[in-house]
Amino acid sequence: MLSQLIMHTKAYYRLNELQHHHGITADEIRYFIEQNKLRLSFLLPKTQLLIGKAAQPIFSAYGFGYFKGLVTVGSETSLKLITNTKAKCRFVTIREGEFSDFSTEYPFSIPVPNKTIRLWTPKVISTDSANRLLAQKHPYESASGVAVLSEVVEVLKSFNKENQNVHNPWIERAKKTEKMDLYFDDFAFTLSDACLFKKDLEHLNLLGQTSTSIPHQTRLTQLEKPHTGKPIRLEPEPNSSNQSVLDYYSRGSLCRKLVWHLKSMYPEKGAAHFWKLLHASQTNEELMDALDPDDDIYEIDRDTIYWNIPSKFNSEDIDKTTGRRRFENVVSDWNKIHR
Repeated sequence: MLSQLIMHTKAYYRLNELQHHHGITADEIRYFIEQNKLRLSFLLPKTQLLIGKAAQPIFSAYGFGYFKGLVTVGSETSLKLITNTKAKCRFVTIREGEFSDFSTEYPFSIPVPNKTIRLWTPKVISTDSANRLLAQKHPYESASGVAVLSEVVEVLKSFNKENQNVHNPWIERAKKTEKMDLYFDDFAFTLSDACLFKKDLEHLNLLGQTSTSIPHQTRLTQLEKPHTGKPIRLEPEPNSSNQSVLDYYSRGSLCRKLVWHLKSMYPEKGAAHFWKLLHASQTNEELMDALDPDDDIYEIDRDTIYWNIPSKFNSEDIDKTTGRRRFENVVSDWNKIHR
């Protein structure tokens, strides 16, 4: 009993200890990963990272530095790890840890934009402000692949005079590109090192004061049902369990879901108040977790919400952003329905 109380003070859990101490099976974890409600995290040793934000398809880099702590991988990578036990990815999301030696000075001789860094927007990052930022391994400069291929062809031609007139297909491209280019290594993770944040588990009622007394199948059934105690709606709750995965991201559905959630928390408040709350949550992780428990929001700037859209839906005709005016209209629609 004492060991269980001590475990509840932990910030994260390994998968094996969740099953051993709390009876949460691998299949149950897989279910929530498949539903895009959980993502796997990893303890990263001190690593030099490039930090920034992405508004698809552009990665905007703020600077670079050393980070040691917990990072979270995306939904697709989490699912690959569950099914294949190993996976690689370019980006991770900073969750909790420490930064050191952070610099906003561009460190490379290769100008921006290049194939690795599309935009360099210097911004000072601290341990407190880095949560939910994207990171990739620090790039390195190396000879351009096109330049190397061109040089190899020229060397081969020099060995035989009969080959002097052979056309070098790379030489013109090499003249138009830099001799050096930026490259990066992917992160490589294994399922045995994966962990899950305690607060992510508590949000799904997998951990908490009541979870240990509720059978797992009952918990899953309850989570699939619409929430009770809210006003009667004229249409199903946005993103309810009877929606297809694509519909979850289609036709402004994420915006409606967000507004329904905010109104359930603050039924008397309006669009202006919600917009201020959402902006405040960008620097307050606890507030962000309360307002956006499913991590649907990627970023919010002055007048736009950028959504976390899985890359497999990039080619679909879906809303990847929502403007402030559209957000206000959805709040107005809610008010009309619930007069």
